Amino acid sequence: MDILEWYKKVFDVFEEYFDNEQCLKHVGQIYQSDRWFDFSHFRETADYCAEQMKRTGLCEVDMLELSADGRTAYGDWVMPRAWDVSGGILKAVCSDGAEIMLADYKETPACLMMYSAPTPPGGVEAEIVLVDDPSRVDCAEVKGRFIFTDKAPKDVISLARKGGALGIISDYLPVFLGARDSRDDCKDAFRWENNFIYPLNDTGLFGFSLSPRAGCGLRELIDRSAKQGKAIQLCAEVNTRFYDGIVYTVSGLIPGTCLPAEEVMICGHLYEPGANDNASGCGVILELAAVLQKGISEGKLPKPSRSIRFVMGFECIGLMGYYINYHERISRAIGAINVDMIGSSAEDKAKLHIWHNPLSNWSFTDMLLPSLIRAYAGYSGTQIDFSETGFAIGDNLLADPMIGVPTVSMVMHPAESYHSSLDTLDRVDPMVLHRNGIIAGTFLCFLTMPEKSSSEWLLENIDNKIPSLMTDTSTGLNVFSEMEFEKISNDKLGDNASKMIPRRKIAGTLSLHTLNSDLKDSCRWFPFYNYHLNCPLFWTDGKRTLYEIACLTAIELKKDNFEQLLAELMEYYLFLEMLDYLYIERIPAISGSSGSDFVEKEGSVNINLNGKNVIKFNNIEGYKSR
Repeated sequence: MDILEWYKKVFDVFEEYFDNEQCLKHVGQIYQSDRWFDFSHFRETADYCAEQMKRTGLCEVDMLELSADGRTAYGDWVMPRAWDVSGGILKAVCSDGAEIMLADYKETPACLMMYSAPTPPGGVEAEIVLVDDPSRVDCAEVKGRFIFTDKAPKDVISLARKGGALGIISDYLPVFLGARDSRDDCKDAFRWENNFIYPLNDTGLFGFSLSPRAGCGLRELIDRSAKQGKAIQLCAEVNTRFYDGIVYTVSGLIPGTCLPAEEVMICGHLYEPGANDNASGCGVILELAAVLQKGISEGKLPKPSRSIRFVMGFECIGLMGYYINYHERISRAIGAINVDMIGSSAEDKAKLHIWHNPLSNWSFTDMLLPSLIRAYAGYSGTQIDFSETGFAIGDNLLADPMIGVPTVSMVMHPAESYHSSLDTLDRVDPMVLHRNGIIAGTFLCFLTMPEKSSSEWLLENIDNKIPSLMTDTSTGLNVFSEMEFEKISNDKLGDNASKMIPRRKIAGTLSLHTLNSDLKDSCRWFPFYNYHLNCPLFWTDGKRTLYEIACLTAIELKKDNFEQLLAELMEYYLFLEMLDYLYIERIPAISGSSGSDFVEKEGSVNINLNGKNVIKFNNIEGYKSR
């Protein structure tokens, strides 16, 4: 069959069977439960998705139970402790007794920071401390008070915890060039804060997000009252509870015929409050399952040679839990696609991005998905504006070479409504769901229903793509070639790095959430959703030296200061070795005079780099909680 004929046949089936109304209904049902973002509602979401998979006729429909206790790690990702909400309000109390409602969870769920601790019955009332720069505020100033800041909550949590603050109020709302250019564009948007004291809130702190308008109003009220010699108090009542619970990763299967053990996966994350992020992705997955089942059963599509697995759960953690429980199954997967935020309306100002695999696990799928987008654009006579970018962390972490499943992503990010109360069902466009769903579905067909012509077409596309790949690689190599190799090659640092062969002990990207609060406060590395700190680990295969890893990292990330990168990686890798994330073989063993020492004395650890003490932790025992 000619490739154009194959495409037309597949596209025709999807155009006929993909039900926009039903897909939007799935999105709406997921959104209606997930918008409350607590674990009792997450159970409702999981039940709905599993039931829809069963109704569609998928095999092996599974609700994998994962412990939600704030301690259990899947890889290095710790599942947060289960948390339920029955209400949360924040009011300003004027000196004359008048009350002004600032935030109400039942009206705007996103206003309550996820994993907020409960207040005593009846709530708490206290003064406000404005914090613009946490480093310039003494802990005593916040004791028993509310912190009000325009900074991200994570930037003031340490101050709040150490100082004994009651809670954190923030009107922080980041901007995204081209999507959310100014806070003024979204004056009534409440940011959804999903990493508030994560994964285990043992501080008693709670938090509220305010919209820019509400935050501005509160500041004006504080200033006006201060000029009158009066004080403003805040009153908060938070009704939440923590408990050791369960969260589910939901999956189902269309079995293959010739090669059933080989799987192609489509992944998306549940349990976030946005209609677009990510009820849209999971709604599309449910509709694709129905389209593929119907197309195959009616003979419009061939039976797949390989199996198709549909997986949905907690972002990253749920997928890592799935991997830990079914690693043998996943080891036989040949590829995957992650769909995240794929229904944005024009109002949301979001552009479609294709995230490639990491360079350490490059795959033909990096070229396949963009080629399918262009093919569908030609078929439908529409223009599809999209861009291709390097790897970024999401439900594509199966692409880690230690796991080995090439995973590309379709993501419409950033969006104006991203992680805010604006991410509602009216921001989802059924035609965008339709378009992106058909492209993702065709990707699954291509990998599971192969035709000779499709393989030949793919080879031709790869051949045509090679010049641009060489150009992109040359950019990294040119930057790399300008580095001062002579200086490094004769330096003790470079010599030491050439004699160190690190080996990873944990699959998947790192989060360092297993560290306790004291070490987190002292640590200068934050690999959670940070590819720059995970990229070198992806190159760490137990054979390459640290020097080689640094070289490859510099090329992939286009780093232009190799000596600085190598020094940072030396420090970072010794830190990870100290915490048992890595084993480093030294050939020969590094001596105390070699320029880089890892010294343990009297319950403390020092890491010295070329004579400079760069990091010290006392009483290292007990710093790591896992």
